[in-house]
Amino acid sequence: MDCYLTIDDLSPPATPPSSSTSTSSTTTTCSRRGRLLPAILGNNEAQSSSSSSSTKVPTSSTLRDLPLATTDKNMTHSQLDLLGNVKTVFRHLNTNQKQQFLTELIGCCDNTLLAFINTLVAPKLKLDFLRLLPTEISLHILSYIDDPYTLAQASQVSSVWHSVLMDETIWKELCYQHQYHPPLSFGEYNNEHNENGNENDDNNDHAYSFDGTASVNDEDNDEDNDEDNDDGDDGDDDDDDEDDDDSHDHNRNDNGNDNDHEKIDPCQPLQKHELQLQKLMNLSTKQQPHKKNKSPLSSLFSSSSSINSTTAIASSNSSSSATSTTTMAAPILPVLKSTLPTTNSSSTIISSIPSYKHFFRRQYQIDMAWNNGGNRITACPNDIGNALVTSLQMDEEFIVVGCDNNRIEVFDGTSGNYLRTLRGHHGGVWALQFIKSDSHCILVSGGCDRDARVWNLRTGQLYHTLQGHSSTIRCLKIRDSKTAISGSRDSTLRIWDIEHGRLKHLCLGHHSSVRCLDIRGNHVVSGSYDYTARLWDIDTGECLFVCRGHQSQIYAVAFDDTRIVTGSLDSTIKVWSVADGGKCVATLHGHTTLVGHLQLLPDLLISGGSDGCLRFWDLATYECKHRISAHDNSVTCLQVDGKHVLSGGSDGSVKLFDLNTGQLVRSFTQPGRTVWKLECHATKAVVVIQRRLHRDRDGAFHTAIELHDFDHQQ
Repeated sequence: MDCYLTIDDLSPPATPPSSSTSTSSTTTTCSRRGRLLPAILGNNEAQSSSSSSSTKVPTSSTLRDLPLATTDKNMTHSQLDLLGNVKTVFRHLNTNQKQQFLTELIGCCDNTLLAFINTLVAPKLKLDFLRLLPTEISLHILSYIDDPYTLAQASQVSSVWHSVLMDETIWKELCYQHQYHPPLSFGEYNNEHNENGNENDDNNDHAYSFDGTASVNDEDNDEDNDEDNDDGDDGDDDDDDEDDDDSHDHNRNDNGNDNDHEKIDPCQPLQKHELQLQKLMNLSTKQQPHKKNKSPLSSLFSSSSSINSTTAIASSNSSSSATSTTTMAAPILPVLKSTLPTTNSSSTIISSIPSYKHFFRRQYQIDMAWNNGGNRITACPNDIGNALVTSLQMDEEFIVVGCDNNRIEVFDGTSGNYLRTLRGHHGGVWALQFIKSDSHCILVSGGCDRDARVWNLRTGQLYHTLQGHSSTIRCLKIRDSKTAISGSRDSTLRIWDIEHGRLKHLCLGHHSSVRCLDIRGNHVVSGSYDYTARLWDIDTGECLFVCRGHQSQIYAVAFDDTRIVTGSLDSTIKVWSVADGGKCVATLHGHTTLVGHLQLLPDLLISGGSDGCLRFWDLATYECKHRISAHDNSVTCLQVDGKHVLSGGSDGSVKLFDLNTGQLVRSFTQPGRTVWKLECHATKAVVVIQRRLHRDRDGAFHTAIELHDFDHQQ
């Protein structure tokens, strides 16, 4: 007997039909088949369809359209006939009728059948839009994703997705979203070789610059007792007392930490980021996006056509056994891979083609190391002992440290190895700066012996001794390889020709010690204990204007061509307009005592004071954006690298803050007694800190110099 599915009762049963009632249900359904077609198709269509159904038997081609029927050997011929007719009827229904049909049919299914239906329906509702859409539209959609880990997971969906995500356009956009500025060479290459479909870019868009901070002299210790007794500086005693108010903060917190700087116990990285960091760094050499045991970022940054390039990882020199190196996380950054396609004709030059993807990868890994502590720390061996470190400068080649023991220590900027000691000063060294030009590296230093000295930093040779000051040289800046400016406690500035070792200009005007300098182009700003700041023309030695308004000594100054910012012992910060001849345009209140450290960015000012606080100031509104209680005692040093703020205090701690939010990122290193100096760049940081050594039986404190390297791929 032929049976047809009917839809008589539109309300589904309260419970799914059981197998014991299937026979009776089928019989009832078959007996009511006359009422099925009129209800759905209407009388005329029902008669036509009924007649057609009674005369037509499902053919072999019809049965081939029923995969379930043909695979189930338990179905009888009549059941196959039923399925064929149901399918034929269903095709003739309109949309509303099909929906009604399916509603009734689904209502008769139990949970097991519904789950089975879901496995059939779900894949049919999914579309591979990256495969179907034009490549340009797919790339535009993906450009809205700013999370590289999401892109890495997407690259494992299929080989098509992986291929799309290898396009340099995505990674170029991601570089700019994360504010990673590619080198100028990227723009130059793309202008000449537009092979990857990338847009030609203005070279200005690719300028490689991390920040434009105005560095200031941030040493708050005084040089009392280091100066010669016969210097004849009658005003020094008062200045010493004023300096002592600041310098005493360095020694308030003697916490007696038993820290050996040759056995560094690095800060633990954030646990929730460890897995992600490990996945990011665990690169592979085969392109297998479908493998589940590979991390998403591993497959994304590797390819079967990868080209290996050497990795210049700084390692300790075998001749310097005293140097110790500690890694703060699992080994990261293996050999840098390039996934650009190669041919026989281009294999010799393909490694020089810039890749936004690998540039992003490197910068992202550097950020991870900054934020999570995955950096390598090298303890630089030294015999500074308990001497006071007064000045510090570093770059990729050198780390230069000035001390109050009359010496200048030079270390390798990559390995941290000791290179040489520069001897010649007869008093403590209180200021130094070096500059590179062509094949020379010129260092200028000044201190308590009242002389400025010009050195060849690479060889240690002394070129010139610049004499003229009658008191301690407190601050010093270099404009270029030919000109340097020194400020002294004799209240004068001197502009020197360091190429020939002679005085160019003597700048008179201040009535007390010149404490700090900052230089931009052809102008230098000086801050003095006479409560004023002055702007000078370097070429002529002329004072252009005087900034008056502070009620106490000026300890810090920053300058960016358009404005001058000064920090004073009166606990205020003042902003002066260069265009208006030194007019005070804002006075910033908030600190409760001496403001000794300033970092000036284009739209942001960061200040640190002896109250232990950092303040972030919006230079558009002159309002305080963030107030941070960073240290228990004075802020002794402050540095900014473009994304991070690094501060050290007399409480012996070094802390890392986010530049945009002001949030604490992490404690940067193991605490000590006090932090003398900090210096940081995009990929490295140097911390000079006083610690107690475990091996020292008398418990004395010694100076430790730590080199933090965030880029193991150099």
